[in-house]
Amino acid sequence: MSNDIQDNIVTEKGYIETEGYIPENIEIADSNSQISPFTIFGDDDRTFISSSNISKFPYTAIGYLEVTLEDGSVRRGTGMLIGKNIVLTAGHMLYDGEHKKKAEYVLFCPGIVENPHKTTPPNGHSWASEIYYEDYMNSIPKWQSDSDQSSNDWGIVVLRDNLGEKTGWAKLRYYINSTDMIDINFELCGYPKYVKRNGNHEQFRQWTHTGPIKFAQPRWLSYWIDADGGQSGCPIMTLDTHAIAGIHSQSTEGWNYGCNISSDIITMANLFIRQNE
Repeated sequence: MSNDIQDNIVTEKGYIETEGYIPENIEIADSNSQISPFTIFGDDDRTFISSSNISKFPYTAIGYLEVTLEDGSVRRGTGMLIGKNIVLTAGHMLYDGEHKKKAEYVLFCPGIVENPHKTTPPNGHSWASEIYYEDYMNSIPKWQSDSDQSSNDWGIVVLRDNLGEKTGWAKLRYYINSTDMIDINFELCGYPKYVKRNGNHEQFRQWTHTGPIKFAQPRWLSYWIDADGGQSGCPIMTLDTHAIAGIHSQSTEGWNYGCNISSDIITMANLFIRQNE
């Protein structure tokens, strides 16, 4: 194991974790106990993070991500703070592999409940000063399956402002044996583009669902946890400490896929965290 992996981590039986941070004035939310074996293509079992819970960790640190690419097109997704100014998200949020266009501007707004362009975000907002998506970009020529597309679908955004000092930030958890994750329930939470409830479209609000990981490989996961457009980059979190064990990548009929947290991701995350201390 490299020295980079050893920096600023906590080792436990079966997995390796980075250190997270929760401010003393922020409550920790109860673990989401909802369990339902459906994908978004069946029943939609996501639940809304209420106004009272949005002020609790981990929901304070999960943010709406708005990305403007070089061609002017806009992508809307999700990311989560893993350092005071470091956000983890999906690689395809930051690089359009089909048209070979990279992100030009990235806006991150954690813990919002309304349109951040019309109201002042409660935890502030910040623009990216640096982005990293090279592992995702370099994997694209090797794709042969849905799981391949998710295997390196991760990226990092360095913010201009230290929003995490107010919101807290999450641990990363790397399972040494990925099969230990199978049939364990995880929570997937983020900002879908639209969720229609009671005749209204809910946008700029966090929705969550808990369910089991069904297949796990060192680089990718597949699961029965509801998600759809806008939830790319959602953290796939443990129920015990809200550590990020995966990143939601994509949906195909009957399955949702994510990028498994690997030792490579932890190494790169620690590098960016150290550089921005």
